[in-house]
Amino acid sequence: TSSLRPGGSVSASISVTMSRSDRSTLAPYRWRRSGHPDNGRVSFQRYVAVGDSFTEGVGDPNPTRPNGLRGWADRVAEVLDDRAGASGFGYANLAIRGRKLHAIIAEQLDAAVALEPDLVTVYAGANDILRPRVDLDALAADYDQALDRLSATGARVLVWTAFDPGGSAI
Repeated sequence: TSSLRPGGSVSASISVTMSRSDRSTLAPYRWRRSGHPDNGRVSFQRYVAVGDSFTEGVGDPNPTRPNGLRGWADRVAEVLDDRAGASGFGYANLAIRGRKLHAIIAEQLDAAVALEPDLVTVYAGANDILRPRVDLDALAADYDQALDRLSATGARVLVWTAFDPGGSAI
């Protein structure tokens, strides 16, 4: 696996999958961080998304895409690619529909770390909590360990929780 170094190139295993025509519907988004030397603009060069169907893009069909989907992660990558400009940008969506947390960790975490991202998004656990039996404490502990591993790379890690199915008819 090659890595990205200053003045280097993006590994062939990470690519931008968006077309310029898809970008016409995106409004510019400014990442803000106080005290940052470039007036609050943070530029990410390598973005990796991990998770399940929600991150894969299920429910957002686009027949022009290789997998027929264009979800939220692809849309975030489009904005980040526009912001990276001539400096280059790499994106990989490793998410696979139907995966539960342990499968996401086993199948996607090593690959995400190997790509040396500076931004990782993680949405996982929803398929676990929909099951009739789940050990939430063990699930949370495993999730924490996975997030610790990603954070230790120096990447900014963005996560959010699944919905609470407690009040549902499931």
